Amino acid sequence: MIADMEIDDFPSHIIEEIKNTWKN
Repeated sequence: MIADMEIDDFPSHIIEEIKNTWKN
């Protein structure tokens, strides 16, 4: 899994994709 500190470096649309994956 990608750590929160990693997410901070990602574009917003990528973060949304990841969040959707975690929910499912």
